[in-house]
Amino acid sequence: GLAQSQFAQALAQFQKAQTDLNTSGGVLQSILDLIPQKQDAESIVSATADMTQAGIVLTQTYELINSVNFSAQGLKVGVSNEESLDIFSNKLKSVQELVHSANEKLSSVSESNIPGDHRLAFLQAKDVVNMTTKTLDNFSEVYYLFAELLDNQKNILVFFQNNNELRAT
Repeated sequence: GLAQSQFAQALAQFQKAQTDLNTSGGVLQSILDLIPQKQDAESIVSATADMTQAGIVLTQTYELINSVNFSAQGLKVGVSNEESLDIFSNKLKSVQELVHSANEKLSSVSESNIPGDHRLAFLQAKDVVNMTTKTLDNFSEVYYLFAELLDNQKNILVFFQNNNELRAT
């Protein structure tokens, strides 16, 4: 939908910026490659493109999740449960790789090369990407347990504990 087209436009802009950085001219390019600020700028642009691509994949994944119907009989999707779990697993893996890549790129950027008036915003963005990486890793672990439970025909009994009861266990 709308979010996916906005992510696609943002990705195109970041890819153009990356191309512009790379086509500065032969001799000038080799000189600029020695300057840490240029390397940091390329890392930031590349990390931003990774996060934008992750956003595109997440919107596609969201559309897949919206097509799933959970009921007592199991999952109901346009495709088989196994197929939908495989699609979701592949998209999750793709998002994880992109976010991990962005996190590594941003970690390599020297904060001292960021202009003072943008340093706080950079540090906040870097923290968000770092937290997103950890959150995705945690979600991934839970998801793969969930997928294992749904993988084959089986009966599952799930117990919930309510510690607000008078005699909670």
